[in-house]
Amino acid sequence: NKVLYDFFTTGAYDRNREFVLTSSPSMDILISSNLERLIYRIAGDCAQKNVELMRALGSGGRYEITEEMKAGLSDFYGNALGKIHQYDKLHNSDFEYTLEKYIESDYSIIKTAEVTNCHRNTINYRIKKIKELFNINLDSVTTKYELYTAFKIKNFLKFKRNTEETNERN
Repeated sequence: NKVLYDFFTTGAYDRNREFVLTSSPSMDILISSNLERLIYRIAGDCAQKNVELMRALGSGGRYEITEEMKAGLSDFYGNALGKIHQYDKLHNSDFEYTLEKYIESDYSIIKTAEVTNCHRNTINYRIKKIKELFNINLDSVTTKYELYTAFKIKNFLKFKRNTEETNERN
């Protein structure tokens, strides 16, 4: 059930594959609805392209994105998190890490404080600074989706790069 991994690796989404039930029902999917939103974005917010790809998936069980759209995956990450990443490098801060853990903790200051081993006041301060410095509206569903997706892409690209480096060494 690695349909999303395969998509990010090859740019092809193919539901014509063996389906294996796991102990995690959320992973037991062949069609990812959240991916449709990402496709729309990397297609330049082109509804027609999105419709074409979804029709191909419906009729043939498969579609493949263009090279330009593949490049858009990295751009999507960079556009959503690039400023924070650069700020952290320049100022030796942890805003990107804090934001990622905040999102993973369902936007809970207390849970974020626990997983980062920081005091909740520190997390409150960092989230406030993230909102101010980067003009991020964490109450917006669209913003939440884009940030969540950007972190997933970031982690996938990091995983892919590490895998490729390991394969080159072997």
